[in-house]
Amino acid sequence: MLKRFMALAIASTALALAATFYARVPAVQTGGGIDGSAFTLSGQAAAAAAQGEMFVTIMTSGNFNSVDTLDDAFARYTVSVGEPILSQSYVIDDIGIGTWYKVRVSETLSQKPVFQCSTCGPLTLPDPPSDLLPLNSDEILVYRAGGTAQVGGVTFNDEVEQFPSFNVSQKYLFFLNYDSSKKVATVAIGPTGVFAVTSTDVLTSYLTDADGLVISNAVTDGMSVRFGNNLTQLRNFFHPPQSCDPDGSRAAACYDSGGTWTASTCYCKPAFDPCLRKPWLCE
Repeated sequence: MLKRFMALAIASTALALAATFYARVPAVQTGGGIDGSAFTLSGQAAAAAAQGEMFVTIMTSGNFNSVDTLDDAFARYTVSVGEPILSQSYVIDDIGIGTWYKVRVSETLSQKPVFQCSTCGPLTLPDPPSDLLPLNSDEILVYRAGGTAQVGGVTFNDEVEQFPSFNVSQKYLFFLNYDSSKKVATVAIGPTGVFAVTSTDVLTSYLTDADGLVISNAVTDGMSVRFGNNLTQLRNFFHPPQSCDPDGSRAAACYDSGGTWTASTCYCKPAFDPCLRKPWLCE
């Protein structure tokens, strides 16, 4: 089968805002005919089918919010850890494809209200698709541009530049623009705000070049320099572990008695006392 690669500059932000108008795939023909516009999926499907091509790849140019520093990202966006448990793609206004991910959240390190750009109009996050509801208490829906859907008998694979799709059952750290009333979110800063999490809590940036090398940016660089790309260190930044000995008095008493103090476990190992095992030697 032939596979045709087509470029279509569709801003992912526009797709996100248009998500309330999504239609379940496949797209419906209008008035008995297919829209022949080169800028619509149905028009491209008609052109592809006429040439016997049943698979089309669209490369979407991501248009994401930017941040100047890691602290800016912390101040604006909700930081959560979770794993997608299913995904569903939809055709949006016949111009692109968007995908909703149902994400099981294991922890929320920091929660912020929906971020509103000071120079932009009011932002309303898209309503969740009814076929993905209801949600459990630990689940949210995350929307992002791109996905795979069929239109007019042609399968479209809509890829977002430098932003691969999420893998089901992979744990991620997300920077999300999150609406807690709807339990929906968008990845507003795109791949800059996504990190894959390994079993040892190592964070790997999602923003890489064609060779798989991490692209330098404020968020990725900050996570590396300040937290060593380690989820545990980031977690301790947001939620510092409480000390069992804030004034040092327990450690001091332990040392005064000749014991050995372990701060990480708050345990005082007593000094060796031969009288405990052989009291007759001490009589």
